[in-house]
Amino acid sequence: MRRRDFLKVAATSASGAVLFAGCGRIGDGVPESEFKIAQPVFHPNDWLHLDAWFATAAPPDQGGYGLIVRVFEGRAKKVDGNP
Repeated sequence: MRRRDFLKVAATSASGAVLFAGCGRIGDGVPESEFKIAQPVFHPNDWLHLDAWFATAAPPDQGGYGLIVRVFEGRAKKVDGNP
Protein backbone atom coordinates (compact mmCIF):
# COMPACT_ATOMS: atom_id res chain seq x y z
CA MET A 1 0.00 0.00 0.00
CA ARG A 2 1.38 3.36 -0.99
CA ARG A 3 1.56 6.27 1.38
CA ARG A 4 -1.01 8.25 -0.62
CA ASP A 5 -3.57 5.37 -0.44
CA PHE A 6 -2.93 4.96 3.28
CA LEU A 7 -3.60 8.66 3.92
CA LYS A 8 -6.85 8.50 1.89
CA VAL A 9 -8.11 5.55 3.92
CA ALA A 10 -7.05 7.15 7.20
CA ALA A 11 -8.74 10.46 6.32
CA THR A 12 -11.95 8.69 5.24
CA SER A 13 -12.01 6.63 8.44
CA ALA A 14 -11.39 9.67 10.64
CA SER A 15 -14.08 11.76 8.92
CA GLY A 16 -16.55 8.86 9.19
CA ALA A 17 -15.80 8.50 12.89
CA VAL A 18 -16.35 12.21 13.48
CA LEU A 19 -19.51 12.26 11.35
CA PHE A 20 -21.14 9.31 13.09
CA ALA A 21 -19.95 10.12 16.62
CA GLY A 22 -23.09 12.17 17.25
CA CYS A 23 -25.40 9.46 15.96
CA GLY A 24 -26.89 7.29 18.65
CA ARG A 25 -30.02 5.37 19.48
CA ILE A 26 -33.22 7.33 19.74
CA GLY A 27 -34.09 8.11 23.33
CA ASP A 28 -30.59 8.01 24.81
CA GLY A 29 -30.51 10.09 27.96
CA VAL A 30 -34.30 10.22 28.22
CA PRO A 31 -35.88 8.47 31.22
CA GLU A 32 -37.89 5.43 30.20
CA SER A 33 -40.66 6.32 32.64
CA GLU A 34 -41.82 9.18 30.43
CA PHE A 35 -42.99 6.72 27.79
CA LYS A 36 -44.79 4.26 30.07
CA ILE A 37 -48.54 4.35 30.56
CA ALA A 38 -49.63 3.89 34.16
CA GLN A 39 -51.57 0.71 34.80
CA PRO A 40 -55.02 1.13 36.32
CA VAL A 41 -55.30 0.25 40.00
CA PHE A 42 -57.90 -2.41 40.79
CA HIS A 43 -59.56 -2.53 44.16
CA PRO A 44 -60.48 -6.03 45.44
CA ASN A 45 -64.15 -5.03 45.48
CA ASP A 46 -63.97 -4.47 41.72
CA TRP A 47 -63.74 -8.26 41.26
CA LEU A 48 -66.92 -9.07 43.20
CA HIS A 49 -69.66 -10.63 41.08
CA LEU A 50 -67.54 -10.58 37.93
CA ASP A 51 -67.34 -13.58 35.64
CA ALA A 52 -64.47 -13.68 33.14
CA TRP A 53 -62.82 -16.17 30.79
CA PHE A 54 -59.07 -16.18 30.16
CA ALA A 55 -57.08 -18.10 27.55
CA THR A 56 -53.72 -19.37 28.79
CA ALA A 57 -51.44 -22.39 28.47
CA ALA A 58 -50.17 -25.13 30.75
CA PRO A 59 -46.43 -25.06 31.55
CA PRO A 60 -44.24 -26.57 28.79
CA ASP A 61 -43.08 -29.41 31.06
CA GLN A 62 -46.74 -30.46 31.40
CA GLY A 63 -47.36 -30.45 27.65
CA GLY A 64 -48.01 -26.76 27.01
CA TYR A 65 -51.66 -27.38 26.12
CA GLY A 66 -53.98 -24.44 25.62
CA LEU A 67 -56.47 -23.77 28.42
CA ILE A 68 -59.56 -21.65 28.92
CA VAL A 69 -60.13 -20.67 32.55
CA ARG A 70 -63.38 -19.30 33.99
CA VAL A 71 -62.67 -16.86 36.80
CA PHE A 72 -65.39 -15.74 39.20
CA GLU A 73 -64.66 -13.16 41.90
CA GLY A 74 -60.92 -13.48 41.28
CA ARG A 75 -60.78 -17.29 41.67
CA ALA A 76 -60.46 -19.95 38.99
CA LYS A 77 -63.71 -21.94 38.94
CA LYS A 78 -63.46 -23.98 35.74
CA VAL A 79 -60.57 -25.06 33.53
CA ASP A 80 -61.23 -26.42 30.02
CA GLY A 81 -59.00 -27.41 27.16
CA ASN A 82 -58.61 -24.92 24.34
CA PRO A 83 -58.76 -26.82 21.03
